[in-house]
Amino acid sequence: MISARGGLLLGVVVLLLGIITLGLSLGILNGAENGVWIVVGLIAAGGFGLGYLENRARGWLLIAAYVFAALSVAFGVWSAFGSGVALTTIILIAIALPFLAIYIASKGKAWQALFIAAIVLMTAQVALTRQLVPDAGQSALLLGTSFLSLLALIFVILWLPNRHDPHFAWAAYPPHVLIVLAGFFGLAGLGAPQLAIPALLLYVGGVL
Repeated sequence: MISARGGLLLGVVVLLLGIITLGLSLGILNGAENGVWIVVGLIAAGGFGLGYLENRARGWLLIAAYVFAALSVAFGVWSAFGSGVALTTIILIAIALPFLAIYIASKGKAWQALFIAAIVLMTAQVALTRQLVPDAGQSALLLGTSFLSLLALIFVILWLPNRHDPHFAWAAYPPHVLIVLAGFFGLAGLGAPQLAIPALLLYVGGVL
C-alpha cells in the first residue's frame, strides 16, 4: 500500500509530467524538446527516489531512480556535445558507479565489484582520451597516465578499508610505483620529459 505521503509525491510527479506532455502536445515547448526530456527524466528519477526513501524495502525504486538519472545525464551530454564518444563515456561511468557503491557498502569485502568497476572505467578512459587527444603518440602516453593513475587509485581504495589487516599490507606499495610510472608517461605526453627525474625525487622525498 502507498502511504498518504507517498501518494502525494506520486501525484506531484504525475502532474508535472502531465503539464510537460501537454506543453509538448500544444507546441508551447517546441524547440526545447531536448531540455524537456532531460527534465522529464530527472522528475521520474526524483519520484522513484522519493518513493524509495518512503519505503527502503523497495530496492527496485532506487534502481529505477538511478537509471532515469543516468539516462537524463547521458541525454544532456548528447544534446550538448553531439558526441557518441562522450555519450559512451557517461554510460560506462554510470555502469561502473553501482559496482563501486557495492564495494564501499560492503566495507571492502566485495573486492570483485571494485575490479569490475575498474575495468569499465578503464574502457571509458580509452574512448575519452582518444577523442580528446587526436595525436596518436600523445594520446597513447596520456592514456598510459590515466590508466596507471586509475589503477593506483583502485589499489588505494582496496587498501584503505583493510589497512589494519596484515593480509592487505602489500596493497599499500603498488600505488607508489604506479603513480611514478604515470608521472613519467604524463610528462612525456606533455612534452616535458626532462622534468621526470626532479618530479621523481620530489615524490620520493614527500613519501619518505
